[in-house]
Amino acid sequence: MVYDEDRVPEDVVTLAEALSAQGFTTAGFHDGGYMRDAFRIGQGFALYEDSKARAGGERPRAIAWLREHAAEDFLLLVHTYDTHTPYAPKPPFDTMFMEACRRPRRDSRPTPRPWRRSGSPSTPTRC
Repeated sequence: MVYDEDRVPEDVVTLAEALSAQGFTTAGFHDGGYMRDAFRIGQGFALYEDSKARAGGERPRAIAWLREHAAEDFLLLVHTYDTHTPYAPKPPFDTMFMEACRRPRRDSRPTPRPWRRSGSPSTPTRC
């Protein structure tokens, strides 16, 4: 997933689908954004919930689910945007990856298209 219009193709077997087929219990808890149902990230999860709340609304539900299913084989996805800012990493992480890219400034804001396409629409290239 690179662009706003990207979706998980329905014919792709996701990790959740593969593990479900092997008897795993699956659940995902998220707080919206690119994890919403429209992007089909939840494809294959038995339970996939949007907290629709700010400041970690998914965490209490995920913890309760984990306690209930701890004795089972499971896949649990917990996604939050709380950890996404600031976007400018501290040293040494600011130079460890994407060497060819412009380094982010401390006041960097996310951009809608940080990648450029190369060839086919599903083949992004890094910077």
